[in-house]
Amino acid sequence: MEIKKDKFRFYNNYKNDPKIKNDGWKNYSGLENPLIDPIVEESYEVSYNGSELKIDKNIIDIDIVTKINDLFESKGVVEVKKGDIIGYTGSTGNSYQGKKRNHLHFGIKDAGGNRISPYELLEQYFNLDESGGETSSKQDGETPSSEW
Repeated sequence: MEIKKDKFRFYNNYKNDPKIKNDGWKNYSGLENPLIDPIVEESYEVSYNGSELKIDKNIIDIDIVTKINDLFESKGVVEVKKGDIIGYTGSTGNSYQGKKRNHLHFGIKDAGGNRISPYELLEQYFNLDESGGETSSKQDGETPSSEW
C-alpha cells in the first residue's frame, strides 16, 4: 500500500486492472462507507482521524510514513548510507492481531519503479533470521529494536 499525505493506494497490486478507478488511489475524505475490493470482493471498514488510517483493525500511522517520505524526497536521496534512518519499527498491520510485535515494512524499487528484493542486495550486511525465532524472542511489544 502506498501512502501520501492526502490519499493512499488501496489496491496497490491491481494498478492496471480496468475494474480499479484512479489507479487505486483513495482520498482520506469520504471514508464513511466500507471500501469494497472489486477484485477479491471483500469489504473493509476504513477510517481516518487526521494522522492514523485504520483498515479493519490494522492501524497505519500516516504521520510517520509521510515523515519518512519527506525525509528522502526533501533531500533528493537516491543512495542510502550506513547510519541513515530508513524507517521506524512499530506494532501495526498484521502485528496488531494480539501479537504486539514491532516490525518494519521495507522495500526497494529501481528508477523504473520495479521492486527489488532487499535481501538480495543487503544479505552481506546482516544475518537474516529467516525462521523469525531469534527476532521474535527479543520482541516484547515495548522495547524498541534499537535496545536489543
